[in-house]
Amino acid sequence: KKIWISLLSVEFDFPPFCRRFSWIFEEYHSRPGTISIVYLFYIKTLLQQGRIGSAINYLTSYRSLKKFKGNVLFIDITVNYLFEYEQWMLNRNVTKTYVGIVLLSLRTIFNEAIELHVIKRENWYPVGRRKYQIPSSRNTKKALGMDDMKRIYYHEPFCELQKKAKDFWLFCYFAN
Repeated sequence: KKIWISLLSVEFDFPPFCRRFSWIFEEYHSRPGTISIVYLFYIKTLLQQGRIGSAINYLTSYRSLKKFKGNVLFIDITVNYLFEYEQWMLNRNVTKTYVGIVLLSLRTIFNEAIELHVIKRENWYPVGRRKYQIPSSRNTKKALGMDDMKRIYYHEPFCELQKKAKDFWLFCYFAN
Protein backbone atom coordinates (compact mmCIF):
# COMPACT_ATOMS: atom_id res chain seq x y z
CA LYS A 1 0.00 0.00 0.00
CA LYS A 2 2.82 2.39 0.86
CA ILE A 3 4.53 1.77 -2.50
CA TRP A 4 1.25 2.28 -4.34
CA ILE A 5 0.76 5.76 -2.78
CA SER A 6 4.37 6.76 -3.51
CA LEU A 7 3.94 5.72 -7.15
CA LEU A 8 1.22 8.30 -7.58
CA SER A 9 3.02 11.15 -5.81
CA VAL A 10 5.88 12.07 -8.13
CA GLU A 11 6.87 15.73 -7.73
CA PHE A 12 7.11 17.52 -11.07
CA ASP A 13 5.32 20.30 -12.95
CA PHE A 14 2.94 18.24 -15.10
CA PRO A 15 0.40 20.91 -16.24
CA PRO A 16 2.19 21.46 -19.58
CA PHE A 17 1.56 17.78 -20.35
CA CYS A 18 -1.99 17.48 -19.00
CA ARG A 19 -3.74 17.95 -22.35
CA ARG A 20 -1.70 15.39 -24.24
CA PHE A 21 -1.65 12.86 -21.39
CA SER A 22 -5.15 13.50 -20.03
CA TRP A 23 -6.03 9.89 -20.90
CA ILE A 24 -3.98 8.61 -17.98
CA PHE A 25 -3.56 11.72 -15.79
CA GLU A 26 -7.30 12.17 -15.27
CA GLU A 27 -8.02 8.49 -14.72
CA TYR A 28 -8.98 7.29 -11.24
CA HIS A 29 -6.20 5.00 -9.96
CA SER A 30 -7.73 3.49 -6.86
CA ARG A 31 -7.07 -0.23 -7.23
CA PRO A 32 -3.54 -1.27 -6.23
CA GLY A 33 -2.00 -3.82 -8.57
CA THR A 34 -3.52 -2.44 -11.78
CA ILE A 35 -1.40 -1.68 -14.79
CA SER A 36 -2.50 1.97 -14.88
CA ILE A 37 -0.65 2.81 -11.68
CA VAL A 38 2.73 1.63 -12.95
CA TYR A 39 2.09 3.05 -16.44
CA LEU A 40 1.28 6.43 -14.86
CA PHE A 41 4.39 6.32 -12.67
CA TYR A 42 6.60 5.34 -15.61
CA ILE A 43 5.11 7.95 -17.95
CA LYS A 44 5.65 10.64 -15.30
CA THR A 45 9.25 9.48 -14.88
CA LEU A 46 9.82 9.69 -18.64
CA LEU A 47 8.34 13.20 -18.73
CA GLN A 48 10.64 14.26 -15.89
CA GLN A 49 13.58 12.99 -17.92
CA GLY A 50 12.41 14.95 -20.96
CA ARG A 51 11.71 11.77 -22.93
CA ILE A 52 8.38 12.93 -24.36
CA GLY A 53 8.40 10.56 -27.36
CA SER A 54 8.90 7.54 -25.12
CA ALA A 55 6.15 8.76 -22.78
CA ILE A 56 3.79 9.00 -25.76
CA ASN A 57 4.70 5.43 -26.79
CA TYR A 58 3.87 4.15 -23.30
CA LEU A 59 0.61 6.09 -23.26
CA THR A 60 -0.30 4.56 -26.63
CA SER A 61 0.52 1.11 -25.27
CA TYR A 62 -1.66 1.68 -22.20
CA ARG A 63 -4.57 3.00 -24.29
CA SER A 64 -4.44 -0.06 -26.54
CA LEU A 65 -4.39 -2.50 -23.62
CA LYS A 66 -7.18 -0.59 -21.87
CA LYS A 67 -9.36 -0.76 -24.99
CA PHE A 68 -8.83 -4.51 -25.04
CA LYS A 69 -9.99 -5.47 -21.53
CA GLY A 70 -9.81 -2.34 -19.41
CA ASN A 71 -7.45 -1.41 -16.59
CA VAL A 72 -6.65 -4.96 -15.49
CA LEU A 73 -4.59 -6.23 -12.59
CA PHE A 74 -1.10 -7.51 -13.29
CA ILE A 75 -2.20 -10.95 -12.14
CA ASP A 76 -4.86 -10.98 -14.89
CA ILE A 77 -2.23 -10.63 -17.61
CA THR A 78 -1.41 -14.23 -18.38
CA VAL A 79 0.06 -16.00 -21.39
CA ASN A 80 -3.51 -16.58 -22.65
CA TYR A 81 -4.36 -12.90 -22.15
CA LEU A 82 -1.38 -11.90 -24.31
CA PHE A 83 -2.30 -14.38 -27.06
CA GLU A 84 -5.89 -13.10 -26.99
CA TYR A 85 -4.65 -9.50 -27.18
CA GLU A 86 -2.40 -10.33 -30.14
CA GLN A 87 -5.29 -12.01 -31.96
CA TRP A 88 -7.63 -9.13 -31.12
CA MET A 89 -5.14 -6.67 -32.61
CA LEU A 90 -4.52 -8.79 -35.73
CA ASN A 91 -8.29 -9.00 -36.27
CA ARG A 92 -8.27 -5.19 -36.32
CA ASN A 93 -5.71 -5.29 -39.19
CA VAL A 94 -2.84 -4.15 -36.99
CA THR A 95 0.62 -5.44 -37.89
CA LYS A 96 2.54 -7.89 -35.73
CA THR A 97 5.27 -5.26 -35.49
CA TYR A 98 2.88 -2.82 -33.81
CA VAL A 99 1.63 -5.56 -31.46
CA GLY A 100 5.28 -6.19 -30.58
CA ILE A 101 5.87 -2.50 -29.85
CA VAL A 102 2.87 -2.35 -27.50
CA LEU A 103 3.86 -5.55 -25.71
CA LEU A 104 7.51 -4.51 -25.36
CA SER A 105 6.21 -1.48 -23.47
CA LEU A 106 4.06 -3.76 -21.32
CA ARG A 107 7.09 -5.95 -20.58
CA THR A 108 8.97 -2.85 -19.40
CA ILE A 109 6.01 -1.97 -17.18
CA PHE A 110 6.10 -5.51 -15.75
CA ASN A 111 9.82 -5.12 -15.03
CA GLU A 112 9.16 -1.75 -13.40
CA ALA A 113 6.37 -3.28 -11.26
CA ILE A 114 8.77 -6.03 -10.16
CA GLU A 115 11.45 -3.46 -9.34
CA LEU A 116 8.93 -1.47 -7.29
CA HIS A 117 7.74 -4.65 -5.49
CA VAL A 118 4.20 -4.30 -6.85
CA ILE A 119 4.36 -7.91 -8.12
CA LYS A 120 6.75 -10.85 -7.85
CA ARG A 121 8.52 -12.04 -10.97
CA GLU A 122 8.24 -15.75 -10.26
CA ASN A 123 4.46 -15.53 -9.81
CA TRP A 124 3.21 -13.17 -12.51
CA TYR A 125 5.72 -12.72 -15.35
CA PRO A 126 4.01 -14.01 -18.54
CA VAL A 127 6.74 -13.13 -21.06
CA GLY A 128 9.81 -15.17 -21.89
CA ARG A 129 11.07 -18.56 -22.96
CA ARG A 130 8.34 -21.23 -22.78
CA LYS A 131 5.82 -18.45 -22.15
CA TYR A 132 4.52 -15.73 -24.45
CA GLN A 133 7.06 -14.60 -27.07
CA ILE A 134 6.64 -10.97 -28.12
CA PRO A 135 6.40 -10.77 -31.92
CA SER A 136 9.26 -9.03 -33.66
CA SER A 137 9.53 -7.67 -37.14
CA ARG A 138 11.62 -9.23 -39.85
CA ASN A 139 13.42 -6.50 -41.67
CA THR A 140 14.77 -7.94 -44.89
CA LYS A 141 17.17 -5.47 -46.40
CA LYS A 142 17.24 -5.50 -50.16
CA ALA A 143 20.16 -4.17 -52.13
CA LEU A 144 19.61 -2.00 -55.18
CA GLY A 145 20.11 -3.72 -58.50
CA MET A 146 22.65 -2.51 -61.04
CA ASP A 147 19.91 -1.09 -63.28
CA ASP A 148 18.55 1.02 -60.41
CA MET A 149 22.04 2.23 -59.54
CA LYS A 150 22.69 3.22 -63.18
CA ARG A 151 19.44 5.19 -63.28
CA ILE A 152 20.39 7.08 -60.13
CA TYR A 153 23.99 7.63 -61.19
CA TYR A 154 23.16 8.92 -64.68
CA HIS A 155 20.05 10.90 -63.67
CA GLU A 156 20.26 14.60 -64.54
CA PRO A 157 18.92 16.70 -61.64
CA PHE A 158 16.51 19.56 -62.40
CA CYS A 159 18.03 22.06 -59.98
CA GLU A 160 21.03 22.65 -57.77
CA LEU A 161 19.29 21.25 -54.66
CA GLN A 162 18.54 17.95 -56.41
CA LYS A 163 22.15 17.77 -57.64
CA LYS A 164 23.40 18.28 -54.09
CA ALA A 165 20.98 15.66 -52.73
CA LYS A 166 22.07 13.17 -55.41
CA ASP A 167 25.75 13.81 -54.64
CA PHE A 168 25.20 13.29 -50.90
CA TRP A 169 23.21 10.11 -51.52
CA LEU A 170 25.87 8.67 -53.85
CA PHE A 171 28.62 9.59 -51.40
CA CYS A 172 26.79 7.83 -48.55
CA TYR A 173 26.06 4.81 -50.73
CA PHE A 174 29.63 4.39 -52.01
CA ALA A 175 31.24 5.21 -48.66
CA ASN A 176 28.87 2.68 -47.03
